[in-house]
Amino acid sequence: MKQEELVFDFVGTERKEEQLELFNKTFGQSFTLENWNNKHFSNPYVGCSENIGLFDNDKLVAFNMFMPQEYIINGKKQLLLQSCESVVDIDYRGEAYLSKILTKAEELLKNKYDMIYGIPNDKSKRTFEKLGYRTKYDLDIMIKLGNKFKLFKELLIRVLKIKPNDKTIDLDKCLIKTFSSDGIIKISNCFPFYGECEFLSDSMGLNKNKSFYDWKVKDNTSSGKVKRFLYVEQEGKLLFYCIISFSIDGGMCNAEIFDLKVKKDADMYLKIIVRGLTKFCSTVRMLVPQNGLQQRLLKDIRFRIYKKSVCKLMYKILNDKNDILKSFVEKDCGWEFNMIEADTALN
Repeated sequence: MKQEELVFDFVGTERKEEQLELFNKTFGQSFTLENWNNKHFSNPYVGCSENIGLFDNDKLVAFNMFMPQEYIINGKKQLLLQSCESVVDIDYRGEAYLSKILTKAEELLKNKYDMIYGIPNDKSKRTFEKLGYRTKYDLDIMIKLGNKFKLFKELLIRVLKIKPNDKTIDLDKCLIKTFSSDGIIKISNCFPFYGECEFLSDSMGLNKNKSFYDWKVKDNTSSGKVKRFLYVEQEGKLLFYCIISFSIDGGMCNAEIFDLKVKKDADMYLKIIVRGLTKFCSTVRMLVPQNGLQQRLLKDIRFRIYKKSVCKLMYKILNDKNDILKSFVEKDCGWEFNMIEADTALN
């Protein structure tokens, strides 16, 4: 029986298993406790996510996880939150509890953080809009077809429902063989540089360090994916990097670019990397802001829009007096949010 007055409060780490069970049940996911810990409780980049829940007596019936982000604006640190998992037990829906949790979160966190942003799904998007969240931009999925033989084989297997061969790909050997002729691509499982690097549209950037990239490259979503960090350096300066997730199934490989930065006039490296990927991948794809820098770069190398307006990136400034933050976010200055959680939210 539902309690008349439900209680909103921070969720303690001792309830992580109960929380994970509710998340998996709600979204049909199979996150393990190790994955959940690595993402939200022992994350080497952000430590522990902010965790606001709704309780019916002692039962956790809804929660929202917010991942802290440290951005650098004009040389100064700003703490932002990325809204990640928004979960409401199926027996408690229809009572606007998500809206109430978000409102309570703003009240509890506004003195510590200046803004909340996120990528809501179609259902939660309406709640965000009602609470005054604004759309920064829509996101499209861009795609480039790769090895035609592998792509045909993959389509044939799906159409005929043939059980694929379980042979796997030696991914590192493929990468090294593909890029060794160019002599410029380096492959790493962690970020090799310390300190800041200036990239296009990076006047407001996420404060990234080795811990961030160690966490980002670590496979914290599913055992069927392998992530690699590819980068280009010249005279000790970082010119280009990207994080790519490879999904390997039945001897076939698909690549998804999760993070991409290009130093001015160094976009030739993106062409080289994509050309290399298409040699042994069926497809290469990336989720990018509409009409942004990344989309223009991908269009230049013949990516096409595979799915248009798949989701929106929305935000709400909690501190109206933060004029510097407002000017970066609200004006069309070419700046784009860093979607560090997109690889786990949209797959």
